[in-house]
Amino acid sequence: MRYLLFILVVTCFSCKKKKEILPVDHFYQIKVEQMKMEKLDECKGNAIENAEKYVDALIDKWIKEQNNNNDDFPLKPRRPLAPEKIIGNDH
Repeated sequence: MRYLLFILVVTCFSCKKKKEILPVDHFYQIKVEQMKMEKLDECKGNAIENAEKYVDALIDKWIKEQNNNNDDFPLKPRRPLAPEKIIGNDH
């Protein structure tokens, strides 16, 4: 009976899940995924910055075109008639 109880207790304790040590590949994959996410965030930030600059340039261009179309500048005045030569006239 004692042996049976001993075997039962030993088997119960041995059935507990052991703490599993993960291989290095697992930690490597986690680090790779973190770096991918950081790179993706950086690329998204750069894309947003470039898009903002492009949109600002387009808006500036449209405003300038609209202002140039609406401004009616007066015609250039006629050039005044030039007098005869003043200096160097031989009389």
